[in-house]
Parts: sequence; structure tokens; C-alpha cells
Amino acid sequence: MITINSDGTVTGGTIKSPGNIIQVQNTNVTAPSTISLVNHSSLYDTPLTVNITSTQANSKFSIQGLLCGEGTQPDHDYAVILRRIISGSGASISVGDSGAGAQVTRTAGVGYYGNDQDSTTGGTALPAYVDSPAQAAGTTITYKITIMEIGTNDNSTFYVNRPVNSSSGGGYERPASYITVMEIAT
Repeated sequence: MITINSDGTVTGGTIKSPGNIIQVQNTNVTAPSTISLVNHSSLYDTPLTVNITSTQANSKFSIQGLLCGEGTQPDHDYAVILRRIISGSGASISVGDSGAGAQVTRTAGVGYYGNDQDSTTGGTALPAYVDSPAQAAGTTITYKITIMEIGTNDNSTFYVNRPVNSSSGGGYERPASYITVMEIAT
């Protein structure tokens, strides 16, 4: 219980004013991993996942992240899709309108350089997106960054936090990736 005392001090908790950040959950991934994309136009999970349990009803959530890596297809053949899962039901969020093309959050960041096409990792940044899932307090929400091959190539591979060539030389970058979710009071 929150009490506002006669001298103006607050005891027993904090006042959650609209726009205040209530909590922050983050997943930082430093280890490299491999994702086999068997079918183009299908979604595949990356290790970038955050579970957050709402502390108040109808909170908004700010999601941002960075997916680093390189695939066996050209960078422009990959896209990332932001997903929200509640009680086992998933939805792609912050994606373009449906139509002839794939509904994606963002196409992959270009890291390709003609002379070292297997040793330059790219980074796809997801600037802050505010989601309004309209849920009760105590609802666990999973936010994740997924990847899709948007060309026509089946059986491609995407290497998270490493280039295609896993040499240990100085020109073979090993970056980190992350996803951060903040609950915002409404």
C-alpha cells in the first residue's frame, strides 16, 4: 500500500506516474550460435528472448535490440521480425502491411564487403518500439527477435555473433547481440 504522509513523503512503495519506467529486462548474448533456415519465408528463433511479467494493467513495453552475425546468403536476403508471445499465442509486431512482400520489422544490416564476404559480421539494430498489448497485471510476455530468409533460398545458415568463416584471425569479428524490454507505466 502506498501512503502519502502529511509532510509529502511517500511510504510503502512508489508512485508509478504515466511514462515512468517500472522495470527493465535484458538478454545479452555473447556466445556465437548457428541457425539453420530450412525454408525461406519461415520464422526462426534467435537466442534474443526476454520474458517480462507486467506489474500493472495496460502497461506499455519499449523493445530495442541488436542482432549481429552473417549468413550464407547475401545480407539483403535476411530480415528480422519482432515477436510477442502471451499464453502460447504469438504475433509479429512492428511489421509492414501485408501484401506481395514479406511482413518484416527490418531487413538485415549490411556487413558484406566484396573482398571478405565470409568474414564481416553485420549488425541489425532495432530502435525502440513501444508495444501496447493491453494485458492484466501479472501477465508474462515473451518478446523475441526472429530471423527469416526473404529471398528464395532454402537451406541457408545464419551465424549469430560471428562471421561465416570462424577463423580466429583479427579480421573475423565476434560481436555481441542483445534485446532490452522496459515496462512503462500508463
